Amino acid sequence: MEIRILGAHNLETSSTRQVSILVDDVLALDAGALTSSLSLAQQASLQSLLLTHSHHDHIKDVAALSVAKSYLASTVNVYASGHVIDMLRAHIWNEVVFPDFTKLPSVDTPAVKLHLVEPYRPQAVAGYDVMAMPVDHTPRVVGYQVTSGEGKSFFYTGGTLFLGNVDRLLS
Repeated sequence: MEIRILGAHNLETSSTRQVSILVDDVLALDAGALTSSLSLAQQASLQSLLLTHSHHDHIKDVAALSVAKSYLASTVNVYASGHVIDMLRAHIWNEVVFPDFTKLPSVDTPAVKLHLVEPYRPQAVAGYDVMAMPVDHTPRVVGYQVTSGEGKSFFYTGGTLFLGNVDRLLS
């Protein structure tokens, strides 16, 4: 399993990118830096995207990826909690900010297919076993345990509970 960190920051500069991880060129976790880090050919290879939560630094490139997939006449499967799916429909693919790429270029072959994840319920995603688990963060967040067919696995969380003043914890 080849894991590439495309970005690991909550801001973007000429030397930093927002949060995205790419696994074996076919599975991405969070979309803060997908289109800004990958060529169009690499975006064409992307099959599935796991979203942890709705903060901008984790979803920034979802809209641009949907445009690319539409242009490429291919589909990306997006997996997320109901909260994130509702947010994407209301604020991204709402026919005001972007067209509804869950129905374009056609209802039968959309650029984006949305899939609901439920905590502790394993799902097969792009050849991996994936299980979402709740993580303490605001807004609601899930982390993902990703296991390859060879049994290699990792756990990724896009956020954790802010601890506030760490100094008081250390005293």
